[in-house]
Amino acid sequence: MQGGAVCGKISVKGNDMIKEVLVVEGKMDVVAIAKAVEADCIITEGFNLSKRTLRSIGDACKRRGIIIMTDPDSAGERIRKFLSKRFPNAKHAFIPKEEATAHNDIGIEQASPASIRKALEKVRTLGWKKTATFSSTDLIKNDLSGAAAASARRAQLGAMLGLGFANAKTFLARLNSYGVTREEFEDAVRLLEQGKEEAMREEEVRRLDEEDKKGDLDGEASAVLHPSIANRSITQHILRAFDLHASKRLGQNFLISQPIVSGIVRAAEIAEGDRVLEIGPGIGTLTQALLEAGACVTAVELDKKLPRVLSETLKGYERFRLVPGNILKVNILEIMGEGSYKVVANLPYYITTPILLTLLERHLPMTAMVTMVQKEVADRMTARPGTKAYGALSVAVQYYTEPEVVLAVPPKSFLPAPDVESSVISCRVRERPAVEVRNEKMFFRVVRASFGQRRKTLGNALKGGGFSREAVRDALEKAGIDPTRRGETLTLEEFAKLADVFYQEGNHTAEKR
Repeated sequence: MQGGAVCGKISVKGNDMIKEVLVVEGKMDVVAIAKAVEADCIITEGFNLSKRTLRSIGDACKRRGIIIMTDPDSAGERIRKFLSKRFPNAKHAFIPKEEATAHNDIGIEQASPASIRKALEKVRTLGWKKTATFSSTDLIKNDLSGAAAASARRAQLGAMLGLGFANAKTFLARLNSYGVTREEFEDAVRLLEQGKEEAMREEEVRRLDEEDKKGDLDGEASAVLHPSIANRSITQHILRAFDLHASKRLGQNFLISQPIVSGIVRAAEIAEGDRVLEIGPGIGTLTQALLEAGACVTAVELDKKLPRVLSETLKGYERFRLVPGNILKVNILEIMGEGSYKVVANLPYYITTPILLTLLERHLPMTAMVTMVQKEVADRMTARPGTKAYGALSVAVQYYTEPEVVLAVPPKSFLPAPDVESSVISCRVRERPAVEVRNEKMFFRVVRASFGQRRKTLGNALKGGGFSREAVRDALEKAGIDPTRRGETLTLEEFAKLADVFYQEGNHTAEKR
């Protein structure tokens, strides 16, 4: 035998006794199987396969044959792979994931008797020699890999062919290992397409019915629908199509979570016609959501490979403008023109702080900044005096804005997943700074000097920041601040008071560090 083959169709009825012994994971699986067919079962107790259990499986394999029917999840797949290597002549039955899911649980025990019988009718044997009948091209060509609906199509085709659900790599391996013929495959794909067309027709009829019921409320033609980029499959498809790889140098991680993208747009309170400055649009994931919400987006992108990508992914959107360049060097006032706007961005983590400070210190007509940053940076932006996270960035952000963390973003929300947690932070720009100061440059000079050497007392840190010993002593005394305190203990009000004293005493002419 050159490969696996379907083990002839088994006629499975409620009173049938299955010749082979079924290998399942748990006791409740046995209960579920008993409702469907008569069969002897061996329980693996999950992956805790004892020597005794393996001997029992081995004996059953020799005498009657075995059918491996593990849960359609990652743990079940691990058990199946392990047993397949140990018992290469074993038969395999797969229950589709959706037919074995109930009550937020996945397992054979959740499957109906009909689903169990259907799986046993499509038992397959793993071949001792893997074929090369199918390639990744077959998957891509038939929208089984790289397409928006690839996962769902693999699940449907897997159910038809008795292969179960699997990722693209495993699905291809099963096609070549379980004796699926080219004819079988093409027939199943044809049936899948027929079902798709019928479903589309039904959906179109349903949609038209709904429209008839509610009427044409706005009198406008329906907008062109674009697939959401915030999706692992679509993102992977785009990356493959343009031969893109995440640049470590540019700190690229592509956002693939639609809930997170929607959360950012909600936090920005985007209304129809809002002007938005986006920094680092990437392949257009967040940009698309902003445009769909009605924003007019100007995006600044440093990566020279991405403009051609964005011209395709955002094709059809009229309110989008791309400005190639470095946000730290472009003239923001020039590209944004007059009028207020919001900044909404998934910021490159390696230059987050310089970008934030550039935006804030230029006194741009921003009303809000909603940005995704590394969690530690968000903690610093919102830190209070007396905490380890409190520093110059905390003071600057809180001086100009009212910051609030609105979303926690786990690594799995990105492709590839970074090694750090992320946060979305909303910074509502104040109409006036949080504290009034005589001279803003002096205020931030004092702040930077105070945090320049965190382990030093305030008196020594200020001296290290270019202020003379006498000036430091006099200013701290007039401001009523203990020179033995450290910079991280001062409030914005205390920094303002100290900076005003320095400025008033003429220290604005002191040598700058």
